[in-house]
Amino acid sequence: MLTRNPDIAKIGEEILPFEMTRIPEFFQRKAETELRDTPERRAQGLRQIKEMAKNDKVTRDVIFSDDFLLQYLRCRKYNVAKAFSQLKAFVNLRRKFPQIFCNFRYENIVTTMTKKIVTVLPWRCQDGCAILFIELDNWNPDEFPVEEVKRMVVLMLLQSLREPMTQINGFKVIFDVKSNPLRHLRIVYQEDIKVFILSIIPSHSRLRG
Repeated sequence: MLTRNPDIAKIGEEILPFEMTRIPEFFQRKAETELRDTPERRAQGLRQIKEMAKNDKVTRDVIFSDDFLLQYLRCRKYNVAKAFSQLKAFVNLRRKFPQIFCNFRYENIVTTMTKKIVTVLPWRCQDGCAILFIELDNWNPDEFPVEEVKRMVVLMLLQSLREPMTQINGFKVIFDVKSNPLRHLRIVYQEDIKVFILSIIPSHSRLRG
């Protein structure tokens, strides 16, 4: 029988919850081995990337939290120059597509969640990845705008990447379109797909297919 206690779970056999108060020892070793993640590098990397952000015209007026910056440092294995380049790209993306990132309406968030159009699953894959589940069958494009679906996908992906476990292991996206995909495809254009991909890649390169 599988146990769901992350403190005693066997990697590859048990399932870990999405929200975790600590990183299990196995994943701490994985982060150090694969991402060069150590307390010393975290402190040094944060200090350096904050200094670069303060001195750059694109980012100097933006306030960044440590957990937000760490996702860039980890995904670039503490190459601060590359991490900062991705950070700038994301800031520019937000400014280019403000309609995707700003002015969320509470009622639309509730609709997306209660109808289970976009969901972050409460349990992770056995490899530690977070899972975003998009059930297009629950979405009626005639009643709920595609723009709101895109906004919720971006919101949930970005929020999941604030979790250290997701920063270390990445995430997977599952699309469920089994019944009637044509009614959705007719209003999802190439530009929509491009924005969706660009919204993910600047934040975290450890995307799992």
